[in-house]
Amino acid sequence: MVEVEGLKIFGSPYTQHYSKGAFQYPKTDDELIWSTIPENIDILITHGPPLNILDVSRKNENVGSPSLRKRVF
Repeated sequence: MVEVEGLKIFGSPYTQHYSKGAFQYPKTDDELIWSTIPENIDILITHGPPLNILDVSRKNENVGSPSLRKRVF
């Protein structure tokens, strides 16, 4: 987390495994990954989306994270 002009910002490069690439995690680690988001942040930046929020794949499937959705809402 960083603080810029009073705003607390947290970013995460992680996304659920979907192909080859860095920072992908197995679905079984979903809760663990998103439990690291600090409390009381103002801005959250993630690579992967929360479930049902702009997360439709090319195969027309929702591929976002359910744990991230719980954390954000």
